[in-house]
Amino acid sequence: MLRQDGPLLLAADDRSVPGKIGVRSTTLPDGSSALLGFTSAPEVVAYSPTDAVATMTVSAVLHKMRSDGYGGL
Repeated sequence: MLRQDGPLLLAADDRSVPGKIGVRSTTLPDGSSALLGFTSAPEVVAYSPTDAVATMTVSAVLHKMRSDGYGGL
């Protein structure tokens, strides 16, 4: 149950396209894409040291998942 619209961190790519920040995703076993979400910046860097950290609210992440067709988080 979501009681607060707190921060959620996403793995981000700030190097591939100059001036743009993209969020990282992974492919799930069913072929759908999932965002890489974390609860702390050290988790993001531990997962991939070259990634940046993008902070979004939980509701913004859920909106992005729905609007961009992600199958999971």
